[in-house]
Amino acid sequence: MTTSRERRRMLQQERLRHRYEIQSRQIERVFARHKMLAQVEGGAASQSSIRFDLQTQLVTGWERLRDLAGDLKTALGVPNVALSHEGGRWQLDVAFKESPPVALLDMIAMTPNLPPLTAVMGLSEDGRPVLLQFDPKDMTHMMISGDEGAGKTSLIRTMALSLALTNRQSNVQLLILAPETEGREPAYTELEPLNFLPHMLTSVVYDMETAVEVLHFLANEMAYREANDVSVPNLLAFVDQAAKFMENGGAPVVDALTHLVQRGHKSGIHLVLSTERPEAEVFDANMRANLTVRVVGRVGSRQAARNGAGLEDSGAENLLGSGDFIAITGGRLIGFQAAFIGDYDLHLSLTRLRRPPTPTLMAHSYFIRPHLDDVMADGSLENTSDDEGMMFFDANGRTRPQGEDKR
Repeated sequence: MTTSRERRRMLQQERLRHRYEIQSRQIERVFARHKMLAQVEGGAASQSSIRFDLQTQLVTGWERLRDLAGDLKTALGVPNVALSHEGGRWQLDVAFKESPPVALLDMIAMTPNLPPLTAVMGLSEDGRPVLLQFDPKDMTHMMISGDEGAGKTSLIRTMALSLALTNRQSNVQLLILAPETEGREPAYTELEPLNFLPHMLTSVVYDMETAVEVLHFLANEMAYREANDVSVPNLLAFVDQAAKFMENGGAPVVDALTHLVQRGHKSGIHLVLSTERPEAEVFDANMRANLTVRVVGRVGSRQAARNGAGLEDSGAENLLGSGDFIAITGGRLIGFQAAFIGDYDLHLSLTRLRRPPTPTLMAHSYFIRPHLDDVMADGSLENTSDDEGMMFFDANGRTRPQGEDKR
């Protein structure tokens, strides 16, 4: 039987290999944009960087090389790169970004037998996994609150991906609403890559009009399920900036969300509401009573902590931000560091999940999704290697034993 340590080691090697393959293509594209011929011919990974062996002829001035290095850093989303010439061959060292305290894929490898409908949240202060199983009786709906920079949107990304990685599409489907109430759609957000999850009913919704349309669909879906005694597939709907959405959408939005948090869980519909203002009047007493799980990030005062936690002395005003949270359920408080999924790990996960297209189970898609290969992950590197020595790659990205001649 494969142990947790062995699973994690194999996962680390797979993640490192995937990063090498993605970065190799990115490097060659940057060279091509600078009208320089270059090909990655292999490389080696240490605990702080990957060294790529390049087949190229760089006969150019210092300023052009400096511009090339700057473009490589931007394309790869890394803090530093260094070009060197040794033994008649050019090499490129690409530094890793600082590792996140808790990596989502490591957590999933640590807990391989998760119950259905369980979201991975992070690690508690004593090192235990913090998991949330949505349940029609107890864990019905949740609210995530905290100031800007607390890590609320990143936690939504983590929860959505963890549910997709550990549940079949026939059991769990996802909706994500992040309406920009100022009337403009963002060019890119950290939620955007989730569009490629097969579990998504539609692309992430940013505009108010479509968000209201999707909300009405949810209300109609709940009514249909109630009338026909249907509760599967389970549907998780994440609503970012929920207070603004309700205030700008008015009574139709408030009423629909209120009915959903009151009755949706009985028919397999669960809501996760995220907000910077849990004290907003749109969250009336009835709605608060049905948000049985509270997760609070960094806030600026004890009163703000009380508003988010729903109780006194949670200590949320002392949190550091960037994924430092307190979960409150059933009167219990659990401090935890949220699990993080970087773009390279996310790209690897999406590649694993991608399957031939299947019909949507409950509703037509609102948007045509682009192909996964059209998007290149370019950020959030993680130093996950605790291997002894180095890991070597050949020109095709295959690993080879340490010490074997790399030429």
